[in-house]
Amino acid sequence: MDGVVCGNLRKAIQVGTYEYDLLLMPDVNSTHHHQWFYFEISNMDAQASYTLNIVNQEKHHSQYQHGMRPLLFSVKEARCGRALWTRVGTDICYYRNSYVRNPHQRYQGKKTSRAVAKNIREFYYTLSFNIKFKHSLDVCYLAYHYPYTYSYLMRYQGKKTSRAVAKNIREFYYTLSFNIKFKHSLDVCYLAYHYPYTYSYLMISNMDAQASYTLNIVNQEKHHSQYQHGMRPLLFSVKEARCGRALWTRVGTDICYYR
Repeated sequence: MDGVVCGNLRKAIQVGTYEYDLLLMPDVNSTHHHQWFYFEISNMDAQASYTLNIVNQEKHHSQYQHGMRPLLFSVKEARCGRALWTRVGTDICYYRNSYVRNPHQRYQGKKTSRAVAKNIREFYYTLSFNIKFKHSLDVCYLAYHYPYTYSYLMRYQGKKTSRAVAKNIREFYYTLSFNIKFKHSLDVCYLAYHYPYTYSYLMISNMDAQASYTLNIVNQEKHHSQYQHGMRPLLFSVKEARCGRALWTRVGTDICYYR
């Protein structure tokens, strides 16, 4: 793999035969906010397992500590008619490293009040994961989450057009519909739009594992959704958690999002 470029990637340093340390660029007109990522990888070997270490993450905690995985888009897969973002990566770790944040005096004002009061040095965090590519010499894109690009914004902007306003066209709700089959009967499960960091999720109980359920969420407001582009709901099973598998997993088939 000799091409790791574009997006918000600042530098790629090869530290082993198949291992790279990656440095992210800050947001525009900013000196920090190194958390999200989106970059291109090319000329890989499908037989090798690569280790990527993003070494300048800023947040003390991450959803990658709770089962979330990076997203990958393969150009070769897209040419075969499978133009989807897929979850990839194994042995995912998120931990504090030894790189000190903002060591110079001119950045002291950007430290947290707690760190300044106790004169505590703040450190960067590393997101590390292994990845094995499906095709050799492919061009792939890795992302923190499903990218919502400027092209999407221009194409799917949710505001009324001037023509709609002029003709006083009514706006409708949208429905998210999907089928789901549960692994255990009489389980307690939680459904969520994304990896939850709050209490905002849906609880389901007393289901039949032999049945296939159809759920329709009928009061969605956005004109377009990432569910139209391959995203699936997340499910957490209490019975699976009691067996030592306390993970949020992607579920659902026949997913539709429509007015």
